[in-house]
Amino acid sequence: RQPDRQRRKARHRISAPDLPECHKHPRILAIPFPHFNSRHGAGSRDQIAELESRAFSRILNL
Repeated sequence: RQPDRQRRKARHRISAPDLPECHKHPRILAIPFPHFNSRHGAGSRDQIAELESRAFSRILNL
């Protein structure tokens, strides 16, 4: 069961080079918010800002 949980978590992990410094914290990387990498298309700057603020509010509530 343990390896299965690891695998599920890894799916959400974002590769650190695609993110600003503040996102590289392990607790932040484990949060499932959309990947900002080229494979998925970065989206507009506004969309990304919106997603980031949502992600950070979730982090602050942990």
